[in-house]
Amino acid sequence: MQSVYVRPGLRNQAIGERLVRLLLDEAGRRGVTEFTVHSSEGALPFYRRLGFVGSDRRLELSR
Repeated sequence: MQSVYVRPGLRNQAIGERLVRLLLDEAGRRGVTEFTVHSSEGALPFYRRLGFVGSDRRLELSR
């Protein structure tokens, strides 16, 4: 997953979370079991809330 971005004026409305969950669900339907995100420092808490784990800027999710 790369370049998921929500404009600042639209943040805190769960738009990013819904978008990422839709992507993960569709990928899962297609048999994808591992996901990698190269995140900015500021987005790390967001991805961790969605279940991604990892070090510094590399986060992965296995389903």
